[in-house]
Formats: sequence, C-alpha cells, structure tokens
Amino acid sequence: MKKFLALLALLSAAAAIISIVTRVQARRRDAYGDEESDTFDLVVACEGREFESRARSFAGGSLLVVCGGADIDLRNARLDPMGAYLEVDCWLGGIEIIVPDNWRVLLNTHNYGGGAENQAEELSAGLPEDAPTLEIDARIGLGGLDIRPVGAPDEARAATEQAPA
Repeated sequence: MKKFLALLALLSAAAAIISIVTRVQARRRDAYGDEESDTFDLVVACEGREFESRARSFAGGSLLVVCGGADIDLRNARLDPMGAYLEVDCWLGGIEIIVPDNWRVLLNTHNYGGGAENQAEELSAGLPEDAPTLEIDARIGLGGLDIRPVGAPDEARAATEQAPA
C-alpha cells in the first residue's frame, strides 16, 4: 500500500509540474488564428476547447493539448486545393477532429502510451483520386486522438432531430 501511495504522489507531482510548464510555454508560444483563419496554432493547457473552423481555404496548422481536451470541427471549412497539413501534439489529454465525409485523411502517428483512431480512413477507399486531402502528423503521449467523418452540420442536425428519443 505504501508503494501505491508513493507512486500516486509521484504521478500527482509530475502532473502538477507538467501543468505549470505547459502553461508557461503556452504563454510564450505565439498562438494565432480564429474560426475564419486558413491556418491556426492552438494551445490547450489544463482545460477544454471547442474550435469550429469556417476557413475558406484551410491549409492546416498546429494543435498542442496538454492535460486537457479539444474538439476541432472542420465540417464548415473548405480545404485548400493543395490539401492541408495539421501537426498535433497531445499529452495527457484527448482530441476529437471532425472532418467532412468527402475528405481523404492521412494519419501518421507516434504513440507513447496513447492511441489514435482514423475513422475517415474507411471512407477514403471510395473517394475519387482528386478528393481533398488532410494530412495529420500526430504525437500522442498518454492521450488519445479520434478522427471522425460526418456530413455537413445541417445534415447531422436533421438526423439527430429525426432520431427517436
């Protein structure tokens, strides 16, 4: 029991140190972009964040999540004709990325005790060769990344409203 309590204290201290260091780094990092921007750099530290992109020519960006969570909704974004590249770092947290079901999503991951699921990959086989492509390079440590394809927001809302309670 003493070993368990010591391990728990050590993990709690490590989480507190990571939290403090991340918040300091987040203040130093030049985060930019809003829902209308074609590129963004988002930092989420010890909190949650919802981001719904309405970019007219989404080219990508970067996302850092530490001890928190992020929901990134790209259904209303139009992908740049050259495609887009998104760099994702997730440590002790979780990220959900929602993409239109007509985008091809390529996921490269480096997992360190974490996991990633690219549900959009299943739909990619049926897409035309010139389908818009989003490439995601992710590093995940003790966290998770889920990429989920869905139709346009209005279609999803209509399906939810018609579902029996």
